[in-house]
Amino acid sequence: MVYEDADLLIVDKPAHLPAHAGTGHRDSLAARVISYLAAEHAPVGHKPGLAQRLDSGVSGLVPIGKHAAALRVLAAAVAADQVRKIYRGIVLGELASAEGEILLPLRIDDQPMGNRPRVHPDPKGLAAHTTWKRVEVLLGASVVDVEIHTGRTHQIRAHLKAIGHPLIGDPRYGDTARENKLGVAKTIDRPALHARRLSFRHPTTSEELAADAPFPADITRLLAVLRRR
Repeated sequence: MVYEDADLLIVDKPAHLPAHAGTGHRDSLAARVISYLAAEHAPVGHKPGLAQRLDSGVSGLVPIGKHAAALRVLAAAVAADQVRKIYRGIVLGELASAEGEILLPLRIDDQPMGNRPRVHPDPKGLAAHTTWKRVEVLLGASVVDVEIHTGRTHQIRAHLKAIGHPLIGDPRYGDTARENKLGVAKTIDRPALHARRLSFRHPTTSEELAADAPFPADITRLLAVLRRR
């Protein structure tokens, strides 16, 4: 738990924990929150809920409304791009520019047999807006801070792939051949992406609230391997 008061929680979600239970997943962040708050028997529409989601393999900060009123305000702020979330990731390739913007529509293809969707750039797709800043350049890789201004499925992962700098460890949008050449294949078993900073106005008091969460152990180890090269 990173923050808690009467209206909201901010938690640091571990990698591989899905936001909600689904095919092949009985455990979830939502279920853990309901259990923690003893809200199993709360009326429909009054249970606590996640105001934002992270992909199962992505770690980091998630804001949670503890009751319906707080959740509605938080969800509206997310929809209006008033909740600022900064992700830090490690990508393949040495970023030449200090910062950049990606305005690339995305199309979601649903996969059969319960597999996760796959996202592709498509001029007829949904508008998607991502900005990024270079943090550190390593030999064959870069550390980057990313913000999204639209909430498309797999947006960061698909956008970074589209500009030729996929996240290391990403099983769906990564590049295993380049990871093998870099000597980091299987160093991490999920996308090297972490939601590290969250800031927004409190849903009840309107005061500015911010939270931070450092890299988890697996991304820290990956970074150490890359820095030793």
